[in-house]
Amino acid sequence: MSRPLRSALAGSVYGLALLFWAFTAAGSGHGSYLPAALVAAPFSSVYRFGAVSAPVLWAAIGYALGRRWAGVALVLLGIHAASAATNLAYGTPWETSDQQWEYLASAGRAFAIVFVWPGFVLHLVGVIVASTLALQQLGDEP
Repeated sequence: MSRPLRSALAGSVYGLALLFWAFTAAGSGHGSYLPAALVAAPFSSVYRFGAVSAPVLWAAIGYALGRRWAGVALVLLGIHAASAATNLAYGTPWETSDQQWEYLASAGRAFAIVFVWPGFVLHLVGVIVASTLALQQLGDEP
């Protein structure tokens, strides 16, 4: 298997882990949809079905890193980060920003500690690792 395909597969598995986290944090409608707004931004803004595109988004980022297309990876990560920040600040089509944070708070402290916050860390680590790899590739180019 070629390096770009391995990287795309790794990105897809990471996206699946984020998607699993988002569904777990939603708690069958009794938790928070805030993670779903983050994992596949900007596609998560598509009503109800956008969050399931997380494996595709992260596979694309992984493929770009595998092909050593640092610029493409950084653009995808930049769009993702800007969209995630917009979703956090202004909400999504199915929840306003106030509702997102209210549902997160009402989900309960134990629920948030076990299901929500570890996923935020996982997401942040993935963004940092992908950005670092892309910047290293950019520095290695002649």
